[in-house]
Amino acid sequence: MHAYVDQTGQVSLRDHDNFTELKLVTDLAHDQLLVALAKQSNKAFSGDLEHVWISQDWFLAQKPAKEEAWTQSFEKMMAYAFGKGWIRADIAAVRVHVERSL
Repeated sequence: MHAYVDQTGQVSLRDHDNFTELKLVTDLAHDQLLVALAKQSNKAFSGDLEHVWISQDWFLAQKPAKEEAWTQSFEKMMAYAFGKGWIRADIAAVRVHVERSL
């Protein structure tokens, strides 16, 4: 699955049933992305040139209605991320890599 940040800075979830990859995709330049993420502080937290931290709660809020199987698969994905050191418990966020769609 991937979070997508569009040209207006809006964040949406795409490919929500793909639990084998997690990334942020955007057309924005790095400085524009950081500004957009700062405006979405309840969803994402600025990172570096290659990674950002996104709230786990934001991902959960995007799940399809009444999809318990989705939640279970997401929790397994987060457990894997935790094992890799990609979870920050202090901000309840997961580290995702940034991919430019340009």
